[in-house]
Amino acid sequence: MAISRARRVPWVMWLQDLVTDGAATTGLLDGRLLAAARRFERATYTSASRVVAISDAFRSNLVEKGVPQEKIVRIFNPSTRVPEHRNEVEPTPGTPPSILAMGNIGHSQGLDHIVDAFQLDPGLLERDARLVIAGSGVAAEAVRARIADARVQMRGVLYGDELEPDLRGATLGVVSQRADVLEFNLPSKLMNYMAYGLPVLASVRLGSETAKIVEESGAGWVTDARDPKRFAAKAAQVLRDRAALDRAGEAGFAYARAHFAPSGVAERFETVLEEVTSGAARS
Repeated sequence: MAISRARRVPWVMWLQDLVTDGAATTGLLDGRLLAAARRFERATYTSASRVVAISDAFRSNLVEKGVPQEKIVRIFNPSTRVPEHRNEVEPTPGTPPSILAMGNIGHSQGLDHIVDAFQLDPGLLERDARLVIAGSGVAAEAVRARIADARVQMRGVLYGDELEPDLRGATLGVVSQRADVLEFNLPSKLMNYMAYGLPVLASVRLGSETAKIVEESGAGWVTDARDPKRFAAKAAQVLRDRAALDRAGEAGFAYARAHFAPSGVAERFETVLEEVTSGAARS
């Protein structure tokens, strides 16, 4: 009796995080556990028919790990919110400017240093600017412990429409990443800020994927995460420039429509899936 060989089922991996790299960088994994995680990671990449990476930085990381370039497809994550119109840059008269930092509050964001720099900057104090933090995570209590000014508010996790007033009322959206931590994810908050036409101020590693998107799109400004004081000084500067804020918001909104719209992302995924399944059918 002939025994038929098992047929390998084609599948597509959607890579959202370089989890092993992140765990190693932050010291959560080392030794045997790290070695085992690396083996599992390599086996997964080998098994997948395609690997969809959410950034060019991820793609470069995979190539360095020996994943064939022809197996990798870069598709940005979609924005999870799709507003009909972009934010108005001009705030309500008598309302202080609001800087929004939303999403995960983890070790890699360095949000505690952002809070320190915000509170100490005289330009932001003169503007009576507010820093609104919406989200939670393992570093949330450490961030809360740094707050010494009523202008900094931690609002916790906001669900669905609860977040809408903060997104609509913000003047700037903050993306922060520690400079000494490997870029192992692309913050989804960036896509949502730009989808709203909310100008972005990034405190990240220079040359990172986040920096590249903000600079190439014209959606805002990038400061070196090694010096959070630069973030605060830049925030105070751009809050005085309504025309620059308006240009950044408009550019980010247009870029998000072209690259982060869920319908466009779905179309690109369909193309990948059709390639994989048609190849399996031929074989």
